[in-house]
Amino acid sequence: MAHSHRQSSTLRLLSFDGGGVPGLSSLIILYELMKRVQVQLDLPEVPKPCEMFDIIAGTGTGGLIAILLGRLGLQVEDAIEMYQQIVKDTFSQRKLSGEETFKTTKLENAIIRVLERYTGRPDTLMMGTGRCKT
Repeated sequence: MAHSHRQSSTLRLLSFDGGGVPGLSSLIILYELMKRVQVQLDLPEVPKPCEMFDIIAGTGTGGLIAILLGRLGLQVEDAIEMYQQIVKDTFSQRKLSGEETFKTTKLENAIIRVLERYTGRPDTLMMGTGRCKT
């Protein structure tokens, strides 16, 4: 259900930085904000970010969050679940040096699983025509 609560011509932009734990904390903060929007606007359910923002963007893992929320139109709770799963699936065990290793094939496979779950197709194009640009 789309909630059109635009009261001005102001552009609403939601932006995420990259990076594991900060990405998750950004999603948790966003969830709390969206719950407050629900109460303030007296909505029957927590709105999706794609219903409240014109543009959702990010860098690194923040770009992944932007796709989950903007292009796929997920609720924040679902994006949190998917983000945690993608991070878990993508980053391997720490090396002896303490660094995490990253495998692009693991990321690709994790993204394919998300696409299949939410669109039914692993080859879904990420170019959307919706109101919210990502």
